[in-house]
Amino acid sequence: MTFIKRLISIVLPLAMFVSAFCALIYFVVFSSGYLMNRYDAYGTASQLSMKGSDLEVVTDRLVGFVKGREESIEIKTNVRGEYSDFFNKKDVSHMNDVAGIIASIRSVMIVSAVLAAASLCFFILAARKNKGSEEKEKIKKVIATGIIISDAIIVFVCIVVVLFATIDLNALVVFCHKLIFDNSDWLLDPRYDNLIFLCPEELFVDAGKLCGAVFAGMMAVSVVVSVILFPRSSRPRKSHR
Repeated sequence: MTFIKRLISIVLPLAMFVSAFCALIYFVVFSSGYLMNRYDAYGTASQLSMKGSDLEVVTDRLVGFVKGREESIEIKTNVRGEYSDFFNKKDVSHMNDVAGIIASIRSVMIVSAVLAAASLCFFILAARKNKGSEEKEKIKKVIATGIIISDAIIVFVCIVVVLFATIDLNALVVFCHKLIFDNSDWLLDPRYDNLIFLCPEELFVDAGKLCGAVFAGMMAVSVVVSVILFPRSSRPRKSHR
């Protein structure tokens, strides 16, 4: 039973982190508001020689499609001085693949949230079952230790990713795309593929910074929680002379 508690104590914070990460990607990064904010900063409308209102309509269609609210991504608009299809066949094919990835992210988010809730309920029931203060302190210690271990795992993964990004960001992006996609539709050309202007490298960098800031905040909160939960009797005492 102790092994199960220790395992669940690690699963609980990890599931919460994964669920939060997926929610951040699904609800924030892939939202019309966030994307339009970034496009304004990049001057995307000017790059495509189109009105901001037309770009917003295209962005709404893009977001709606990858989240399953729109049946088709095909849309005509005024771009580069002529009224034509904004997305070509390669753009449409790639966004079909992206829509599948977003659907998977949503599923992982839901499963992780359920797993985190189930793990939390397990410890709540365990605390109610063991009414003794000593047993409750042991449960708190197990949870605190699990948080510390999960934090260490997340920090290690983040350090590896940051190191690779620092050494060669382009190589990391290429590796991730080859790992996720089984075709070359993600290799876009700004001369023919308008999608590349909606998914520039700067967008991935900014999204990474946002995720990093949110994760740093969550990490700080988790450390505080682990310190609070850790039994006082287990903490080193200061010697008084």
